[in-house]
Amino acid sequence: MSERFSKSVSCRCLLVLALFAGFLSMSQEITWITLLAYMTGGQPTVFADVLGFLLLGTAIGSLIAGLYLRSTQVNTLRYLFWLGLPVAALFLLVVPVASRLIVYTQVGARSLIYASVMIVAAFWGSSFPFICAAIETNERNAGWRVSCVYMANILGAVTGPLLTGLLLLDIMTLQQLVLWLAVGMTLFALLCLFMAYDRGERNGKMLGALLLVIPIALLSMLSGDETLERLHHKGNFLAGSQFKREVQSRYGIITVASGQTDILYGGGVYDGQFNVDPFLDTNGIRRAYMLASLHDRPQTVLMIGLGSGSWASVVASHREVSQLDVVEINPDYLALVKEYPYGSRLLADPKVNLMIDDGRRWLRRNADRRYDVIVMNTSFHWRNYMTYLLSEDFFKLCQRHLKEGGVLYFNTTFSKDVLYTVAGVYDHVTVFGNFAAASMSPFVMGRRERMK
Repeated sequence: MSERFSKSVSCRCLLVLALFAGFLSMSQEITWITLLAYMTGGQPTVFADVLGFLLLGTAIGSLIAGLYLRSTQVNTLRYLFWLGLPVAALFLLVVPVASRLIVYTQVGARSLIYASVMIVAAFWGSSFPFICAAIETNERNAGWRVSCVYMANILGAVTGPLLTGLLLLDIMTLQQLVLWLAVGMTLFALLCLFMAYDRGERNGKMLGALLLVIPIALLSMLSGDETLERLHHKGNFLAGSQFKREVQSRYGIITVASGQTDILYGGGVYDGQFNVDPFLDTNGIRRAYMLASLHDRPQTVLMIGLGSGSWASVVASHREVSQLDVVEINPDYLALVKEYPYGSRLLADPKVNLMIDDGRRWLRRNADRRYDVIVMNTSFHWRNYMTYLLSEDFFKLCQRHLKEGGVLYFNTTFSKDVLYTVAGVYDHVTVFGNFAAASMSPFVMGRRERMK
């Protein structure tokens, strides 16, 4: 038995503890990235920032554990119990606190979250050495038992992204996921309590743990109102400005706000409005009608991205269009589009084919498809992964899917770099607002052809 313990600790219990630690640590990393991606509107640095602070925290925790194990003979599972509870409380409170802080200072809110990432990671970084220190060993089985605990920790770390990323994010909101992961951390701490203390010592400590955790959980739930609204609007937040609709899944967070026409937000940034009226034109829908001036007979059209469905509805109503293929990566948009009259008509239109897939992947898988026009009302050029759609490589891929005289019509979001890139691929480029039309053939339609 380890010299640090006054009671025997089952190796099976330590395997469960290591498995639990791996699962929770990786699940929390996914939660941090989801939170910050929404809060920043999908800035490309989010993943690198979270990973950097997470690794730094893990290194600090491991260093502290090493120093601690050299300097004392105290039961290490007691350390995990007493430190695990406040860390769980920190993880539970960071979202509601950051959502209120961001209304006053964005830098302060992000600093709080990154500090929390590092502190929580430091706890998990120290947990594995402490769990290993609790193993009962002798010269013959030391390596075997440590290897089993190590394997259990790795299995938990693998299960975390799979279960949380593919299932829990689909059935829980971000706030609910934070709550349940905090509950998981509390259970982890309580398991350490049962393993580190005899029966007579547990009751008072468990009562103290519940007195700490329950008020914090209630405070977190009571302060959860308008969390997404605060994270989204930041300094422009007004009390009572709740979103009309919220859809959360592993694909991201989509919200709808009320306005002159309903406003769609995807991943924390503007993603269009539900409007097809060119005279009202709250969403720049006139750019969609401009398609008639770019190609005289756009019979087959590919649209990458559905969004509010407004653009797809306008394009499908063009009398020359006989086939409209729409590729959308996020199926949650369909549920929102169906709620609007033009959207339900669009989805029932026999000439509209809707595919749920990544646009780039779909084009590569369907190399034989050719179109008169490819339309992309893309999001802001500075967002994460946007180079997949605004790169020279992708423009060349689209070129291979255009018929002779075909046109690529897409949103540059006023990026001169994007215009420069597309001009290096296509012979002819013209601009309408923040949209660019590119083709290998000149745009020579006269007024009579455009009026047809």
